[in-house]
Amino acid sequence: MTKFRLPHEYVMRLNAELRSRDATWIEGEAPEKISRAFVAAASMADLFEMRVAELALAQGGEKVRTLARSLLQERRQQAQRLRSTLKIASLGDVDHFVPYQLDPRREHLFGRLRGTSDKDDFGALFINQQRASHEEAVSIFCYYAVYGENEALRAFARITLPFLERRLDQMAQLA
Repeated sequence: MTKFRLPHEYVMRLNAELRSRDATWIEGEAPEKISRAFVAAASMADLFEMRVAELALAQGGEKVRTLARSLLQERRQQAQRLRSTLKIASLGDVDHFVPYQLDPRREHLFGRLRGTSDKDDFGALFINQQRASHEEAVSIFCYYAVYGENEALRAFARITLPFLERRLDQMAQLA
C-alpha cells in the first residue's frame, strides 16, 4: 500500500484553496473552521469524482464504465457516511460549506473530459484525472486524520483513508 506525505507545495496550495473558502489549515484557526474546511474539501472531491464517473458511464469504453460504476458507488457511500458523521460532529448547519457545484478548477477538468470524443483518449484522461483526484483526497484525509480536531471527523478520515489508498494503488496500475 502506498503511503503519501504532504509535500510543502501541496500544503501551501491547499491552504490557498481553503483560504478562498474563508477557512484554513493554519495553526491557531478555530477548530470548527478547520473541520469545516476538511468537510468542504472532502465533499468537493466526492462531487467531482461522482460527476466524472457519471460522464464516464455515458462516454467511456467498457473498461472505463466498469471502473466508473465502482467509483460512483464508493463515492456515493462515502458521501453518505460523511453526512452521517456530520450529524455526530456537531458543526452546526453544514449546508453553507458543503459544495453543490464544482469549483472552477474542477469544472475546467470536467469540461476537458466532456470534450474528449475518442474513447481511448477519454479513458486515459479519465484515469489520470481520477488518480490525481484520489492523490489529493488521500493527502487531505491523511492530514485531517492526524491533525483534525473533531474526533468524529478524524475517525471518519482514518476509516476512509485505507479505501482511498487502495483505490489509488489500483489507479496507478491502470495508468
